[in-house]
Amino acid sequence: MSIRGVVSHLEELGCSVTEVSLPSFSLGLPAYYILASSESSSNLSRYDGVRYGNQCESEELNSLYENTRARGFGSEILMYKCSLIPNRIYRRDAIEAYKRNKRNFPREVFNGGFILEKIASPKSTGQLSLSNTNVDDNPNVSFNYFSHTEDVQKCVEGIRLVEKLLASKHLTNYMSSDDETFEKLLNLSVRANFNFIPKHTNDTKSVEQLCKDTVITIWHYHGGCHVGKVVSPDYEVLGVQRLRVIDGSTFSLSPGTNPQGTLLMMGRYMGLKMLRQRLGRVAGF
Repeated sequence: MSIRGVVSHLEELGCSVTEVSLPSFSLGLPAYYILASSESSSNLSRYDGVRYGNQCESEELNSLYENTRARGFGSEILMYKCSLIPNRIYRRDAIEAYKRNKRNFPREVFNGGFILEKIASPKSTGQLSLSNTNVDDNPNVSFNYFSHTEDVQKCVEGIRLVEKLLASKHLTNYMSSDDETFEKLLNLSVRANFNFIPKHTNDTKSVEQLCKDTVITIWHYHGGCHVGKVVSPDYEVLGVQRLRVIDGSTFSLSPGTNPQGTLLMMGRYMGLKMLRQRLGRVAGF
């Protein structure tokens, strides 16, 4: 039923429907992403950061992960979750390629948890250039992951740390068997990785090669439109009239957490600034 249909139905029932103005309605989603997580974090801080949650019986790591985070908390924590809005412009052939690749995943991938390593402040830099002047065509992109030796060393140190973590009694108690050596888990990681980088036969023999072949994205792209190089401090594209870029590509470094709330507030701020510049006090903000 449409909104007008609902209004008509309410009026038929004797209700009085009155229009109201909500000038700050657009702030709702940014406020949700910023305030909800802050309040949740504040309340969760009352618990032990390592063992918060109820102790739950579990036969495998996957159900343990789910149960300990779903029991013993109120609706405030359970209701807070980051919404994922699917991007509808993925190419169909890329989606089909992913499906084919996913069918080859080892069965063990879906029976437990996983550990990701993130490289902070990477020194490796990519290259980006336009292929032509058609805005609908993708640019030429080379990410150059792990092209800097310091990034590779950080990854190697991270994997060694994961090895120590997996050898601790806190995790060995949840291993299904003693046969799950670290090398076996590394082999499983190579087979289960969903990137399309060609793999090498010596992946688990060379940790450096393992890092390069199993690298994946966390989808927080940034750095394509640096302020001062591509856009002005007001996010106007240099050399182009009436065009601004206000998104994660203007970041020289991406926030450590999900940047969605930051981007929403930045967009709101620039929108208000533009209205004030054009309308002055008439803007009413």
